[in-house]
Parts: sequence; C-alpha cells; structure tokens
Amino acid sequence: MNNKSNSISFRSKYFWVFSLIAFLLVSIFVAAYMVQRSRETRKSAAAGTASITISPQSSNLGYGQNNTYTVKVNSSNTSEKILFIRLDLTFDKNLVNLVSLEPLGSFIIPERSNGNKLVSSVEEANTSGAFYIVLTMPQDKLSQAPSGSFDAARFTLKSVKNESGSTKVNFNTNNMQVVSNNQNENDRELNIQVQSADITLLSTGSTASPSGSARPSVSPSASPTATPLPSVDPRADIDQNGVINLLDYIILLENFGRKVQ
Repeated sequence: MNNKSNSISFRSKYFWVFSLIAFLLVSIFVAAYMVQRSRETRKSAAAGTASITISPQSSNLGYGQNNTYTVKVNSSNTSEKILFIRLDLTFDKNLVNLVSLEPLGSFIIPERSNGNKLVSSVEEANTSGAFYIVLTMPQDKLSQAPSGSFDAARFTLKSVKNESGSTKVNFNTNNMQVVSNNQNENDRELNIQVQSADITLLSTGSTASPSGSARPSVSPSASPTATPLPSVDPRADIDQNGVINLLDYIILLENFGRKVQ
C-alpha cells in the first residue's frame, strides 16, 4: 500500500514539474513575441514612408508600339537622403514585353561578385513576366543622393498582342526596399506604399479617341491636301503591319525631322 502511495506521489511531483517547465517556456515565447511586436510597431511609427508610383498612371498602347514609363519615389521625410532602392514589378508577358530598363539620376546598378549587374535582363523579364532593378548611390556621389520626390528608374514596354483590352503593371512589395541615411539605424528602411499603372491596349485599326466617333470624310475640293491619291504609297505604312492608320501618323510625328541611321 505504501509503495502504491509513493508511486502516485512521485508521478504527481513529476506532473507539476513538467507543467511548470511548460508554463515557463510558453511565457518566455509569448514575452519574446510581444517584445518583437513592440519593436516593429515602434519602427513602423518612426520610419518614414516611400510612395512609389508609375508615370504615366494610365496610358494607351497600340499593337507593336512602345511606351516609356518612369518610376517615381516620394519620401515623406524630405530631410533624409535615399541611398538604396530595390524595385520589383510584374506584367502580363502575353500582352506586353519589356524593351529596356535603366536607372535615373545619380543611381547606379551594383554588380555581383561575378560581375553581373543586379537587374533583370530583357530575356528574363519576358520569360517570367516580372523584372527587378537594384539602385544604389556611388560612394563619391552620396552628397547627390535624392530626397523628397524624384525619378528613380525608367522602363519601356511594347505591346505584343494585336487585341484591344487592358492590363496593369504592378509592384511586388514583398521584394522591394527603400533605405535612407536616417541616423537611427532601425529607422533607415522606409515603409512602402505603391500604386500600379493601367494600360489600355489598342488593336490595329483602333484609336484612342475619347468619343469613339468616326472621322467625317473630307471632300477633295475642301482642301488641296485632302485630294485622294490614285494609289496608296506603301511607305506610309510606317510600322509595317499591313494597315495605314493613326498609329503610323503618331510615329511620323514623334520622329519627324530625325536623321535616319
């Protein structure tokens, strides 16, 4: 009887010991979590905010045509200089393709140890439907680091599908970072707010006219320039898509006066 009582007492002691250890471990974990959350809250409140947008915010893009976009950064703390930026953007590779990507201002693209730059190649971007670029200030130009509102990078997209519709260029904030020269090391990384860009795709023969109404025909006698030609000059098909339309005229206006290389 005594042996049975001793066995129960022994088990009871171990039960309370294990319960106490478990309680202490849980308490330590909860305390550590609360401290970390408190630090993150203080950092979020103290660190500045970088608003990142794409200009133009909305645009029209004809089939086979290029549009150039600028990534703009607006830091809430104008006294801080921005020293490091990592941008990550996504797009529908079936509708548009990346043509070029470059830094602006005094920013440069750093290199890996193997000499490759920290930026997506055009081929990589158009295969994955995403591209990134890392921007830093060179050591000898830290005094020229921008603050407040500035242009960070520029990229060009091309429409690759002949259909009307719409698409977006979005930011992937999980892979983005903006770092300033804040004296407090914990507040150097800024919070990020972004706004995507909308692109209206125009198929061959469609126009970006707000009214959508057809142009009235012009009588040949109304103006000498409106006299119909006996045949269509194939040189007027500037984008060589088989159709002479408003897009050819726009290309002509944008390149009028330039020398042909």
